[in-house]
Amino acid sequence: EVSRGDINNDFHRFERSVRWRNRAIALGEILAVAAAGPALFMGADSMAAQAGWAISFAGGLFVVGYVFFRAAVKPMPAGTEFASSLQHYRGELERQSDILQKVWWWYLLSIIPAIAGSMMGRGATSEQPMLGSLHPVQLAGFVLICVLVGWQYTQSFQARFKTLANLREQTLA
Repeated sequence: EVSRGDINNDFHRFERSVRWRNRAIALGEILAVAAAGPALFMGADSMAAQAGWAISFAGGLFVVGYVFFRAAVKPMPAGTEFASSLQHYRGELERQSDILQKVWWWYLLSIIPAIAGSMMGRGATSEQPMLGSLHPVQLAGFVLICVLVGWQYTQSFQARFKTLANLREQTLA
């Protein structure tokens, strides 16, 4: 038998994990911009490349702000019944899933201005690397991280959805 308290406890664990996830995302992006940003920006050999990096960094920081402020879990309303608690929990899972599916694409898209700026700054006939200060291995690593993290969150949400569906079936039976 699952009680409302059990649902609340699991919801609070979920809430804490989301809070830590949001902090990790914010800290990771801020550290990445602080550590790699100056080298990549200063390594850019044209104004177009520097503008591209500046836009990419701003885009990444925008995503961090969006995640930090919009992807916070809405607290469980006090004094609700079991079915309402379960419904609120499921609604929050769906909202978090929707937000994160978009966010990882936004992270991927945030690198496009840096790539475009580097390519425009180089010109079509340049003998130098098209990506400028961005190495292909760095770009591949960035894409891989975005894809893996997005996949991990998708798997995590699917597991929680299944657990809640089983709970709902148990309460209806």
